[in-house]
Amino acid sequence: MKTTLSFFLLLALTTLAGCKRDELNNIEFEDVPTGAYVRTITSAGILSVAALEASKYDLTVEAKDEQNGGLLQSYDLTVIFKDNTPANGTKTTASVALKSIPASAFTKDAKSGLPRTSFSITGAELLTATKVAKADVLEKDAFEITGTVKLTNGQSFSLATSGANLTGAFYNSPFFYRLTVGK
Repeated sequence: MKTTLSFFLLLALTTLAGCKRDELNNIEFEDVPTGAYVRTITSAGILSVAALEASKYDLTVEAKDEQNGGLLQSYDLTVIFKDNTPANGTKTTASVALKSIPASAFTKDAKSGLPRTSFSITGAELLTATKVAKADVLEKDAFEITGTVKLTNGQSFSLATSGANLTGAFYNSPFFYRLTVGK
C-alpha cells in the first residue's frame, strides 16, 4: 500500500515538475468572448385559479455583464400559456411580449455592487399578454416566462444562448420561469 502511494506521489511530482510555466500562461483573455445574465436573487408567489387576476409572482434580480451591469439596456420577458388540461380544449399560445424592464429600473446593490431590481408579474398581466380567457385557465396549466438580457452594444443573451453552468443553481440565472396555476 505504501509502495503504491509513494509511486503515485512520485508520478504527480514528476508531472508537475515537467510543466513549463510559459504553457500555463498562454490564454489570451482579451480574446475570450463575454456575455451577460440576470441572476434571480429572490422569487415568491403563486397563481391561483380562484383569484387568478389578483395573483402575483414577485422577483428580485441582479444584472451582470463585463462592466458589472454598465452595459445593461433592458431585461425583456416573454410569456407562453401552456394548456396542461386538454379536457377544456387546447389553448396553448405562442410566445408574446410580457414586459420590458429598462436599465433605469435597476439600482446598484450596496453589498454586491451590481444593479438590482424587484418587480411583480400579475395574473392579470399574464392573461392580457397571452389573450387567454380567465375561464380557460385551470389548475395545472402554466405560464412559461423567458427572459432576455439586452445590452447597449447590441448583444442579447437568453436561455437559448446560455449553458448549464450559467443556468444552474450556482449562478441561478435560469432565463426561464414556469408559473404553474394552483387551486
